[in-house]
Parts: sequence; C-alpha cells; structure tokens
Amino acid sequence: MVEANNAKNWRTVPAPCVGYVWAYMSWGQYGRDVGTAADEIAAYAASQDPAGEDGLDAWVLDVDDTCLSNLPYYQARQFGPYDPAAFKAWASRAACPGIPAMVRVFRTLKAGGFRVFLLSGRDEEALGACTAANLAAAGFAGYDRLIMRSAGYRGQSSVVFKSSVRRRLMEEEGYRIRGNVGDQWSDLQGDCTGDRLFKVPNPMQRELVRGRVDMAGTSMAVTAVASLCCVALCSLLLYLYRILWLAPERVRRELRAQGIRGPPPSFPYGNVADMRQAAADVAAKRREDAGGVTGIVHDYRPAVFPYYEKWRSEYGPVFSYSVGNMVFLHATDPAVVRDVCLCVSPDDLGKSSYMKTTHRPLFGDGILKSNGDAWTRQRKLIAPEFFHDKVKGMVDLMVGSAQALVRAWEDRVAGSDGGVLDLNVDDDLRAYSADVISRTCFGSSYVRGKKIFAMIRELQKTVTKPNLLAEMTGLSFLPTTSNRAAWKLNRRVRSLILDVVKESGGRDEDDGTNLLTTMLRSAEAEAGSVAAAEDFVVDNCKSIYFAGYETTAVTAAWCLMLLALHPDWQRRVREEAREALAGGAAPDSLSLQKMKQLTMVIQETLRLYPAGSVVSRQALREVTLGGVRVPEGVNIYVPVSTVHLDEGLWGSGAREFDPERFATRPQLHSYLPFGAGARTCLGQGFAMAELKVLLSLVLSRFEVALSPAYRHSPALKLVVEPENGVRVVLKSVRAAP
Repeated sequence: MVEANNAKNWRTVPAPCVGYVWAYMSWGQYGRDVGTAADEIAAYAASQDPAGEDGLDAWVLDVDDTCLSNLPYYQARQFGPYDPAAFKAWASRAACPGIPAMVRVFRTLKAGGFRVFLLSGRDEEALGACTAANLAAAGFAGYDRLIMRSAGYRGQSSVVFKSSVRRRLMEEEGYRIRGNVGDQWSDLQGDCTGDRLFKVPNPMQRELVRGRVDMAGTSMAVTAVASLCCVALCSLLLYLYRILWLAPERVRRELRAQGIRGPPPSFPYGNVADMRQAAADVAAKRREDAGGVTGIVHDYRPAVFPYYEKWRSEYGPVFSYSVGNMVFLHATDPAVVRDVCLCVSPDDLGKSSYMKTTHRPLFGDGILKSNGDAWTRQRKLIAPEFFHDKVKGMVDLMVGSAQALVRAWEDRVAGSDGGVLDLNVDDDLRAYSADVISRTCFGSSYVRGKKIFAMIRELQKTVTKPNLLAEMTGLSFLPTTSNRAAWKLNRRVRSLILDVVKESGGRDEDDGTNLLTTMLRSAEAEAGSVAAAEDFVVDNCKSIYFAGYETTAVTAAWCLMLLALHPDWQRRVREEAREALAGGAAPDSLSLQKMKQLTMVIQETLRLYPAGSVVSRQALREVTLGGVRVPEGVNIYVPVSTVHLDEGLWGSGAREFDPERFATRPQLHSYLPFGAGARTCLGQGFAMAELKVLLSLVLSRFEVALSPAYRHSPALKLVVEPENGVRVVLKSVRAAP
C-alpha cells in the first residue's frame, strides 16, 4: 500500500484498502505504533546532551500527523483520497488534537535544552495563524519557531521546501540538527536531514512498498494475503470479544463488589432482548385493552418502562443493566440523585458518548451533547440569550403565535354543529411551538425557519433508527444507506441555516431580535474563526429546536388533558387569566407573573408528565455518587418519572393531580422536569412563558373537556407523548361581564 498523500491522483480508493486502513486505525494498532516510535525518540533524546552551550542544538518536527493528528478528518471522509480543499477547510478550524505521545517527546526535547523547530508544508498565508493557535491549544507551547510554506515555495515539492529550510537553519543560522521527525518520507529526504531520522507511522498507511511486482511474486503475494486475512479475522474476533464482553464485564464486577446487582446480560446485546420482550408484552396487552377516558392512570411507568419497573422491584433503587457493551446505572436512591444534581464539574459527569455518536447529524457538537470545555464555552455564550430580561422581550412573539392559534380555533368552533368542536390538538400545538421557535431564532425570516425545522424533523426520523451492533463495534461511521441520507440532509440543513442567518444578520430590523444572528456574532468574537462560529450556530439551532419544539407542544397537550379531567382547576385558572388580562389585554411579562394558579398547574403537569423522561449522564472519570463508586464510562440514568412519583418525597397522593402541592417549594432534588445540576435546561424560563401565554389565552376563550374518543396512551418517542394524541371538545365561553 502507498501513503495516501502520495496517491494524489486517486479519485476512488479500493474498498479493500479502506477496510485495511480502517482496521489499522480503529483497532488501536496505529496508536500503539505511534507510542513505540515516540518512546524510541524520547529515549534517544534523553541520552543526548547539547554539544555546546551556544544554544544551537536543534530538533526539527513535522506538524501534520507528527504533532497534530488529522485522524478525525480522515474518519469523516471515510479514509478516502486526499482532497487539498477539504483538508484546508479542516485545518482552518484549528481543531486538530495533539498526539499525546508526541507532546511528551516535545516536552522531553525542551527539558533537554534543545531548540525545537516545527516545520510544516501548510500554506503560511492561509493557515499560519490557525496552525499556531492549534499547536498552542494542543500542548506544543514554547517551540522556537513555526516555519510554514511561504509564497515563494508554492508549487514545489515537500522535499525541496523542507530541504531548503533545513539548509538555511544549518548553513546560515548555524544550528546543528540533532534529530528530524516526520510521518512522511518526504519529511526526511533531501539535504541537511540531521544526525538522526525518525519516521513515525502515517495514519493512512501500514507500509511503503517499493520496486516492481512481477509475476514470479504472485504466489507469494497470495499466500501473504491469505495469512493476513487469517490474522485480521482472529484480531477482529479478539477485538469484538474484548469490547463486547470483557470490558463491560470488568465494570459490572466493580459494581457487584459494591452490592450493585442487575439482570444478567447476554452476549453480545446485553439486556436488549429482555427490554424488547417486556415492551412487546405491554404493547400486546394495550391492544387487548383499548382503555378510554375512565382508564386514565397517571403512573405510566409500567406501560412505558416495564423493564425498569421489573428490575427495580427485583434489585432495588440502584441497579445495573447493559445495552450491548454499554453499562448503565439506573438510580432512584435519593442520595445518588442528590449527588448527580449537585455535580457541577463538567469533567466528572457529561453526556453519553454513544448518544453523541449516534445523534451527531442531529446535534453535532451543540450544547445538548457536548462535554468539558466545549460545553462550558457554549453555555457561556448561550445562557445570556435566555436571561429573564431577554425572555421578557420575546413574550410579544409568543403572543402573536398564540393569538393566531386561538383565532383559528374560534373560527372552527363557530362553524361547528352546536358551537362544539371535537379536536385533536397535537398538530396545532406543534405548529404553535414551531412558530414561536422560528420567530425567536430567525426573526423576520421565520417562514423560512419553519421550513428548516421541518427538514430537521425529517433528519430526526432518519437518525433515530440506531444500529446497535454498529454502535458497539465503532462502525457507525460507515456509509450505509441511512447514514448517507442523514449526511446529505444534514448538509442541506446546515446550508439553509447559514444562508438565513447571514441574510438576516445584515438587516437592522432583526438586530437584537434574531437569536441565531446574535449568537453568531457572540461566537465569532469568542471562537476566533468563522468556521467554528458557524458550527456553533448550526449545531445549537438544531439543539434549540429539539429542546423547545417537542417538549413545549407535548407539555401543553398533557396540560389541556389534565385540566379537562379537573374542571375545578380549569375554572380557577380561567378566572385568574381573565383577571390578569382584564379588558381583553394581551399577556405580557407582568401579567404572566400574576398567574400563580396557572404556574402551579403547569408545574404539576411537568411532575406527572415530565418532558424529559430521564436525567442521563456518563461518568467521564471515576466518581462517587451517594456512596457508590461509579467507574469511568458508566452511563447513569435517573428516571424522572420515578423520582416525581416517589411517595417518600411527595406523599401518599403522589400519583394524583394536585397543583396545590406547588403552593410551597418542593424538596430539593425531588423535582427534575428541566434536568439537574450544572446542565439544567437554560430555556426553562422561556418554556414556562410560552406555555403560560398559550394556556392563558386558550382557557380565557374556551371550555375544554375530554372527547369520548380520547384514549390515554403515553409512549416514549423523543419524549413521553400521547401516542394517539390528545382529543378534546372545545366550547367557546363568553367573557366575564
């Protein structure tokens, strides 16, 4: 095989080559080879002393795939042929991770008193600043000089360019090059190469084959290929056994040693078969029992999460289970829940890495799925956009959308028989939610924004069909039919978002009212590069859509269902809303604050039917929660519905609708509708205002009763939502005299 960068004329890489390179890169051999080379370099450097005290003993290090890794770029391109334009775009993001083994070599050289020159074939004019920033961020701080390809060397080979630079260092500046390190042969060839050459592995090769292959060698080649295939197959089986069984079993043993038990897993899917069977049994029972209005039970856990309920009854409030090779800790113990809520370090708990991989086209590196410093930076930029004063300025947008919905319902009620309308509210509530988010995100371009959100919803349908085996084995990046469809749709969504944001950003009337444009300006000032700022806006546009669209619409539907069941509370909320909106006034931030009864009803709705069914975290390093030592990599699930229905926290009436319980503040860590801890939802104030605006206007105009056709059917999709919708009967009510 040849190095990919030396095969510039290839436009199609043979599939066996892709698989060969993928195996080398994905199964750890590349990392081990780099570590071996780095150890040899460091050992040699440590054994050498500078020849004199003049400070002229130097080492030359290549940059790409020697100091900085381009592996994420290669993976994103499916290990395809080298594309100069695509590589330039990647390098300009200054996002290349440092190669840890080479960072150690660099520090060894600096500690030994050597001068270190970083020599790169990148274009100095186009990539100089971002490369320097990337090196500093990756741990290469304190080098003597970064030398890149200037205009005079464009079009010349790497051998010519790097030889010229080394000659200048040695002959004109007097340096003694004691060592020269690179991943390409062109880094080490030519003149003035130095005392000792070190070739580190190139991520896109296994070996360089020179010379001619003649027919006499064909038989030997076939034998070698067959042997290689056998070795590869054995390596694959060992790799799969290690990642699918040995690694998770080690974690399970650590938990069992602490008394944390759980259902025994099966190879290779863990407890997935048990979960699917339990869900199928519930679905069959639901088909037998059509239910109806009289069959409404607010505790939906046995129907939606039957496996969790079964295991919790068998193994207690803290138990483990496995999905493939991923180990989960399901916890409802108050001490564990408390510590999850109190954890504020982004280095201890974060979002699950497997969900980030699965949902990358949906969320990218946005705030919903990012971790560590990336999450901290994004929260810093986004949080001010949802401060109370900003939300107050968005109320008028919400009112406009809600009034349009109410007018449409009034027209339909007026045209119905007897002034009574039997209506499934779900689609209308989703349209309201989409309208509010579109106006908020895109300002005067909200109509185009709604089309973008419709495409994001299609992207959701494409992405949320996970292939568990692909996730477990690290093959989720392969160009399957569904992946290609998702990637294509994602590129289209990205292009449309950026087009609208940039167009509206130049119009004065959108200044300050277009959330995404405001975020883009903040991100450009913070990120330092246009590409990083655009990624930030696109990823978080999708995050805002998912955080606000489904949750608000579904919560409003559940709230109308509960108020239809409890006409006494409906009457109290209506009277309060009419008093706050006296004279037909539209809701504003002051009148919303006066609606205490409505606030309690919404809070109780979110307790019984929380939009987020689980607080999900992953231990980014070993942590202790409620006295349980949680190994690194374990996924922690706190089921919100179980916490919200805990009679120890909420009393014997925990399963009943009683908004009065929110007349006083609930116990700490017992109420989690907007998540917990440092990652509590930034948009909760926005969501509450959006719900109060809508419900106050609807209840001021209509009496709401459940339709005889309503069937209570909570089901887990993106959130826990009514599978068959919420069907109500609307009747206009006259304004109070």
